[in-house]
Amino acid sequence: MIVRTLPRLAFVVAICFVLLTGFGGRAQAADRLLVSHDSVTGLDGYAGVLAWDQGITTSDGNLVGYRIAVWQHGRVRVAGRRFSAPVGPDVGTDRRGRLVLVYALCGPTTCGIVMRDVVTGRERRLRMPGEHAKCRDGLRSSASSPSISHGRIAYLLSPCRGPDRVMLRLASGANRTLARVLDHGGVGSTDIAGSHVVFSEKDSFEPVIGFDVGSKILLVDTRGRRVRVIGHAYNDGMSSDAVRSPVLAAGSAYFLEAADDGDARSSESLHRIPLQGFPRVRLCDYTQGYGVDSLAVTAGHRYYITNDNQSILEDTTPTPTARRCRPPYAVGIPR
Repeated sequence: MIVRTLPRLAFVVAICFVLLTGFGGRAQAADRLLVSHDSVTGLDGYAGVLAWDQGITTSDGNLVGYRIAVWQHGRVRVAGRRFSAPVGPDVGTDRRGRLVLVYALCGPTTCGIVMRDVVTGRERRLRMPGEHAKCRDGLRSSASSPSISHGRIAYLLSPCRGPDRVMLRLASGANRTLARVLDHGGVGSTDIAGSHVVFSEKDSFEPVIGFDVGSKILLVDTRGRRVRVIGHAYNDGMSSDAVRSPVLAAGSAYFLEAADDGDARSSESLHRIPLQGFPRVRLCDYTQGYGVDSLAVTAGHRYYITNDNQSILEDTTPTPTARRCRPPYAVGIPR
């Protein structure tokens, strides 16, 4: 009786092992490694082209600076210019349809926006209204966190007085204010596509609840300048949640949600919200199952930088039928 039971027991143990190890590592096993490096951060993509900040390290592993790297047609090209900190390159097109990067270049007192031609490598400084004004504290107003699409640039303007503003520079050169950022907050990144701009707002204080909200993802329709919260995460001191890396692609807004309950368990979810039908339609694609630093969606593919900032992966996992998520925190809040 014992002899007959052993094969069955071995079969059950094998099945349990597959269930415990195979499914837990499904997302990792299905990903394709594009880049492996000592330090990568700030991923962005457009039309099948990726760009990021790539660290410069010494022989003993010390990080001493960054350069912009571009992945195109399966090859990586690293620009020669060196930066002391990540500049957050964003890929898009100028008003003539040329493939370009925009990034924020910061000095001791201010930040400004630079445009770089991906093909020729030529750069030029963009002058934004309101930047470089002298402030009483010795600093200057600055422009940062840019994103470009068909010559239209969304960016963050930090004036000498008052709250920061999310701005839109049209291809004609005219500027419009899209949203005012809460005094307690700051903008992590922006993305622009079509008539929409999406941005992340962090460290916002909610006076009704009495603690830091943590982070929000906000969507702006530039035609009516209506601001909507499409994602939120709370930090109540016992758990630490965050939403980040907002991306606009293929008629949807994407962002990452990381949840950590403080008990050595964490999860990473990719949210996708169709721009048509929101807020009635809100979808969660799936859980990644491992930490992700930043996200890019382009040409129907999803790319990630892992939390150790050493790998760029292409997610080749077929996306299952998306499920509906919980409703957003607020819709149409005044700004």
